[in-house]
Amino acid sequence: MGHAGAIVSMGMGSYESKVKAFQEVNVPVARTPTEVVKLIKQYIR
Repeated sequence: MGHAGAIVSMGMGSYESKVKAFQEVNVPVARTPTEVVKLIKQYIR
């Protein structure tokens, strides 16, 4: 489990609250593993 998953599982926030916080500061959030690849490709070109 990653850092964000550990925080959610300890009752400190939710997936939705984390996505919202990232989106509010224009940080893209992948919803699937395939989207992770697409996002990374956008930033390494």
